Amino acid sequence: MLWPFRNQQLAITGAAVAVPLAGALALAGLRAPDVAVLEPHLGAFRAAALPAAPTIDASPPDKSEPPPAHRGFVGVLLSHRSVDLAARNEGRLRAVHVRLGDRIAAGDLLATLDLQTLRSDAAIATAALRGAEVALSRAREELAEAAERHRRKQALAVEGLASGEDLSTAEHQTAVARLQVDAAAAELREKRARVGHLRKVEADAEIRAPFAGRVVARYAEPGESVGTTLPILRLISDDGLLVRFGVPEEQRGEVDENASVRVRAGGVELRGTVETIAPEIDAVSRAVVVEARIEPGDAPRELLVAGAMARVFPAAGAP
Repeated sequence: MLWPFRNQQLAITGAAVAVPLAGALALAGLRAPDVAVLEPHLGAFRAAALPAAPTIDASPPDKSEPPPAHRGFVGVLLSHRSVDLAARNEGRLRAVHVRLGDRIAAGDLLATLDLQTLRSDAAIATAALRGAEVALSRAREELAEAAERHRRKQALAVEGLASGEDLSTAEHQTAVARLQVDAAAAELREKRARVGHLRKVEADAEIRAPFAGRVVARYAEPGESVGTTLPILRLISDDGLLVRFGVPEEQRGEVDENASVRVRAGGVELRGTVETIAPEIDAVSRAVVVEARIEPGDAPRELLVAGAMARVFPAAGAP
């Protein structure tokens, strides 16, 4: 009567051992059928307890979906040429002949320094120059007279009518006259150089436009002291615009020299051509600085202002 009970106890004990074993095998990566083979009585329990395996979609991606549009590179419009004009010499500003925003032509007079002292010095130097010219003319005449006397003495000495002392005196006078001519010529060169320098300073006192463009800044007013380090005006040219933009390091291959780009700025879109690419990557922004020249288009020039923000797209990637 005890045998059935013992058999039943052994079955319960076997089931208790099989459950942990099935769990260990499941953690080891065996499938549910493998566990069921080891323990047939627990097959249904294990099948219900194990989570369903995730479904993996092995179908190829849909290549018909278009790639995302290029977001463009952020840049800024720049004038093709710009310059800060300063005086070439120290002085006081007498007049400024242009206003902010004025259009100017190449060679236009923009500002003038006070020339009162300079004109006085130039007048004195000019008078000294005239005196040096007169002194040289007189020295040349004296040399000619001395040379003529020397020739006469030589002729008389041949005939025995002039002594050797007379001939030596004539030779000495000729040599002295020649030295006087040389000294007068050196003095004249010095006076001419002085006058030329003052004339150049006088010309530099007139500040003229180096190219056609517009006045975008006025830093000084009449009466102020100016010099080589103190700009008076800032000009930008009218001969075109550039766009300077940064290309992230990982997108460097999208832009090449002479490549076409599209530029959006001022509510219009224009074409451009890459002219220069910096040979190094900026250490802070991790970007390469690129400049492209904007090609003339139908957009009014007034809509494109230097300093305005722009967005630049490679011609092939523009949305």
